[in-house]
Amino acid sequence: MTVYQISGLGAGKEVFGKIKLEHPTVFIPWLIPEKNESIASYAKRMAKDINTSEPFSLMGVSFGGIMIQEIGRFLNPEKKFVISSVQYQSEIPLSMRATAKLGLSKRIPSRGLMVSKGVTSYLFGAKKKSEKEWLNEIIGGIDMEYLRWSLTQIGIWKGNTGQNDIVRIHGKKDLLFPARKLKKVDYWLRGGHLAAITDGAEISKIINSSLKAYD
Repeated sequence: MTVYQISGLGAGKEVFGKIKLEHPTVFIPWLIPEKNESIASYAKRMAKDINTSEPFSLMGVSFGGIMIQEIGRFLNPEKKFVISSVQYQSEIPLSMRATAKLGLSKRIPSRGLMVSKGVTSYLFGAKKKSEKEWLNEIIGGIDMEYLRWSLTQIGIWKGNTGQNDIVRIHGKKDLLFPARKLKKVDYWLRGGHLAAITDGAEISKIINSSLKAYD
């Protein structure tokens, strides 16, 4: 079985570097959204290279976790591993929803979307120097149109209540999507929003165990 991976906002496949699976993986890179593109349309473009002629699963981190649930609306993966992300609209912080509803994320200038490195590291739970450097590099290289679109889509997302085979994995110290707001999580980790990196070994065990039946 192939596991297709989608990272968090603008990040690359290095997000999954600490996760070692016993099944082949394929990384799906982010695309630049088309003008006024819906998340449903975007998800179909993201999924165009998924081989549906054989069993497959999806793994997504943060916004990637939302995206694999959108893909799950029209494809049928065996499992959907949602890491450091949300499933229900009520789990999305009110500040994100308000910003999107008011259209602020579409109008904020580039410098307005950037926060101090210290605040960024705190929110994402980056403690090691290597984690902070990686995070700052990712944020500094994000396409601004993509970022504005993504922040809007997260804020207006209606959630997902009708899909099965979702396996939720989340860090207890996550500050972007706080644990206290989440309705149901299958596996709790010690880390924060960067759990895919800080708790990669534990995530590997969880996913490999979940896919054991497909060996």
